[in-house]
Amino acid sequence: MDYEDVSGALVAKSSGFAVGAVIGGFLHEKFYRKSELIIALSLILASFATVMIPFSPYLGLVAAMFALSGIAEGIINSGRVILKQNSS
Repeated sequence: MDYEDVSGALVAKSSGFAVGAVIGGFLHEKFYRKSELIIALSLILASFATVMIPFSPYLGLVAAMFALSGIAEGIINSGRVILKQNSS
């Protein structure tokens, strides 16, 4: 793969982050008391996607793993905002 292919996969990560932020906002609002569990599950999902990226033989699979990682990061980021508001 060259840099152009990898940059396309990174676009998938940014798109996944935007989708994950929307999903995370909904999940954290709907399941307010379970925010820690949602963040923990998202961390597991992000770690799985990160571990699978080097072992993906196809660019489409790499992009899907980057997107999955971005979705998890978006959910984690929206949960961080919720937890920070609750601690204040």
